Amino acid sequence: MKALQWVLASPVVGMPSSSNFSLAEIDLPSPSNEEVLVEIRYHTVAPGIRARIGADTYAAKIEVGEIIPGMGVGVVLDSASDLFEPGDLVVGQLAWATHANVAASDISRIGCQHLKDLPLHTALGARGPSGLTAYFGLTDVLAVQPGETVVISSAAGSVGSAAGQIAKILGCRVIGIAGGKEKCRDLIENYGFDDALDYRASKSLVRDLKAKAPDGVDAYFDNVGGEISDAVIQNMKLFGRIAVCGQTSEYNRTEPRGCRQMTSVITRRLTLRGFVVFDFQDQFDRALERIREWVLSGAMQDSPNILTGIDLAVDGFVSQFSERSSGRLLVKIGGAG
Repeated sequence: MKALQWVLASPVVGMPSSSNFSLAEIDLPSPSNEEVLVEIRYHTVAPGIRARIGADTYAAKIEVGEIIPGMGVGVVLDSASDLFEPGDLVVGQLAWATHANVAASDISRIGCQHLKDLPLHTALGARGPSGLTAYFGLTDVLAVQPGETVVISSAAGSVGSAAGQIAKILGCRVIGIAGGKEKCRDLIENYGFDDALDYRASKSLVRDLKAKAPDGVDAYFDNVGGEISDAVIQNMKLFGRIAVCGQTSEYNRTEPRGCRQMTSVITRRLTLRGFVVFDFQDQFDRALERIREWVLSGAMQDSPNILTGIDLAVDGFVSQFSERSSGRLLVKIGGAG
């Protein structure tokens, strides 16, 4: 069958551009060797994939000519695995594509009970990788407690907006850091953050954060690194905790900047821990049920910006590294529900 798939066309040095990718029409063979053919309905274009374009991370480097992977949801059309059959709804590591053959081990079936009364795209947001990353970053890595002050960078993104909402549900005071007045307003009005800091308009992030958290920061959910994280570190309380989830300020650098506040880490006795969501895979079901209850009750919103059409995937991805960033993005394929 025919499929459209985005592939890496050339090495990316510094900021990615649309010229680094190409949209190819291919003939997909029938799945074999525990593969499953999936018709993709929605897929992510998360900025974190930039780290894999050029280097090995916790997953293999994406080489020129290879399809761009992305978390997605879709329906099984054909299967060479006993675990899946045509018609199954699945979520997992799919691709920037209309269709893809994927390893059965990379996907999971979505039970009807999991999506009851919820849109399909929530399997990639609040009830998907973003929500799960936020959940475990707060409950396990940071172990936040009611009354604590939590700061979240890239707070308007998919993980950041989920983390802020969950921190509020857990009884914390939440400050989000984002770029632009509109995003900061959304954090407060739509996602329930207590306060927001526009890093683009700030002349001193250290001073402005101090004004918003005069007693200091207990826990920091770090999606960015760089100057923003340096400013937060200088406002942390003694024995504060930092969950390092992403480093978007580093992904496009040819030379790493790194943290410049390690002395403050020592003097403030801070704990820093990096993590990826798959560290907690054996606890996903429990977390997903809690998140489902929060979404159904209205305590947690799931409102991505949805781009309709596979041709928009790369433009959406690239936009997240620029001043025209649109916050959390999903790509909708064809007539997805």
